[in-house]
Amino acid sequence: MLKYITFILGEYVLNNKIKKQNKLESLFNFWDLAVYLALAVLLILLFVCFVITPKNKTVSGFKVYADGKEILRYEYSLGKLEIVNDDYQNLIVQRGNKITIFTDEHKDKFNTLEIDTNDYSVKVVQANCSTSKECVHTPAIKTNTNAIVCAKHKLKIVPLSWSNQTPPQSGGVK
Repeated sequence: MLKYITFILGEYVLNNKIKKQNKLESLFNFWDLAVYLALAVLLILLFVCFVITPKNKTVSGFKVYADGKEILRYEYSLGKLEIVNDDYQNLIVQRGNKITIFTDEHKDKFNTLEIDTNDYSVKVVQANCSTSKECVHTPAIKTNTNAIVCAKHKLKIVPLSWSNQTPPQSGGVK
């Protein structure tokens, strides 16, 4: 009987050793390690892309288009407004850090821009374009990747760096 108990205990110990060894092997076989390594590389790449890479540069200024034509530009380094379209000479009014642009000769349609020279940004703060006023609710232009569009007044405000972008082609002074 003692032999039988010793044999069973021996088998039990041997089976447990084999099971432990199988568990260790199953956790770290080649394909498991390959997947863990691939996930680690993916996490490092995502970290580099979203955390370490620099954010979009701030804008150096902005341009305003009406009727598909550039009507004004503003450079933060110069701190001055330049009206580039003579048709709008009497339709653009600057008061401090606010610029009001009228898009018709009767001065009924307008958009008021606010320039923040400390934050290097511009936004539309007032307009009479529609009830929803998408242009007023659009975030300020702070980087080279966004723009503000007022569809009703055919007005587009873009960063100076947007040289290849196509401005709206209709509307403007009537």
